[in-house]
Amino acid sequence: MFARAVALDTPGHLCGSCPDHDSYDKGMGMTARTARHRRTVRRRVLTGVSAAAAAGIGVTATMAVHAEAAWTTAWNVSASGWTGADSPQVSVDRQGDALLAWTAGDLSTTYSYQRVQTRVKFADGTTGPIRTLSPDGAAVAWPETDSDDTGDSAVVWEQDSEVVGRRVSSSGSLVGPLQKLSTSAPASTPVVAVTPGGNAMAAWTEVRDGSWYAVARRIQIDGTVGAAVTLGSGSAEKPPSASTAAASSSSPGRAPRTSWPGGSPPRPSPRRRC
Repeated sequence: MFARAVALDTPGHLCGSCPDHDSYDKGMGMTARTARHRRTVRRRVLTGVSAAAAAGIGVTATMAVHAEAAWTTAWNVSASGWTGADSPQVSVDRQGDALLAWTAGDLSTTYSYQRVQTRVKFADGTTGPIRTLSPDGAAVAWPETDSDDTGDSAVVWEQDSEVVGRRVSSSGSLVGPLQKLSTSAPASTPVVAVTPGGNAMAAWTEVRDGSWYAVARRIQIDGTVGAAVTLGSGSAEKPPSASTAAASSSSPGRAPRTSWPGGSPPRPSPRRRC
């Protein structure tokens, strides 16, 4: 089973049927409107990518360069002999370069530990090498990624009941060491937002003294991290900091905004391990 992902528009292009045209007619700025459209495209891409990961076969993708273009031939994102797990992700910069992130296990090893991996698919059709972001033997799940306008990205995921993250450059190379983001365990439901200028903020929930708290932390473009900020008590439902926060930042200097639901424990979700 293939995961088919299609980029429905060229970078910065707003299709005639896009609801963002209505926002523009009402006086919305071009930058905010375009950013929100890019996130809409990203959600459409993820819908296709997630389908095949659920099959537990490798991670594959199909892309198109324009709304009127036909899909390209499906291509394997993950390495041959590796099996993909849940929730592959993709983020696309303004030039049309895409960073794909997923978890996969090497079936040739005795213990097929899942690893978080990334790969860049450039707008010209070439692909970069697969990069492994997580250490061998770690229990990893649910990677999330976002990119700025030039392709510098941030990736976060759950690892051994903690939330960790790394920056990835526009070329696909890793920037700085793996960073622990959470301050208490268990920690879960990480998300990340990157503004057009490259400011990244990760948000997650963690348990302290038996109660859930929403927490956030900046991840700088050089891979260093800022101080953890407790946003408040609340549930471990996925805090939607990512798409809305980055899309609402109409200038590179503006800070992301985060919101989260409160008052309930996390809903259990199934995971597969090889």
